Amino acid sequence: MEKQMDSNIFDLENISDLGENVTSQLKVSSISKNDRKILDLFEIKNTLSIDEIIVGLARKYELSKERSWVSNRLYSLSKSRKLEKIKGKKGIYRLINNK
Repeated sequence: MEKQMDSNIFDLENISDLGENVTSQLKVSSISKNDRKILDLFEIKNTLSIDEIIVGLARKYELSKERSWVSNRLYSLSKSRKLEKIKGKKGIYRLINNK
């Protein structure tokens, strides 16, 4: 039986619907599971501060991360053109619409 897909079945950006037996076989270097969680927060609210991300990770995923870790992930996601830092606003990022 064929599974109904609403989006691109070859999408490597979000593989959260796949089981460990599939994801363990992939050599996807684009983003980690934790990066995906950060991006999911930006899907809820397009513009977030580092403080909001720390709180969002804790509340939604029960994931406790240090500020430096979050800052490093945001830097990496901005370099990969998933997020952009808002000029003139310290520690504020927004999702880039790559669609």
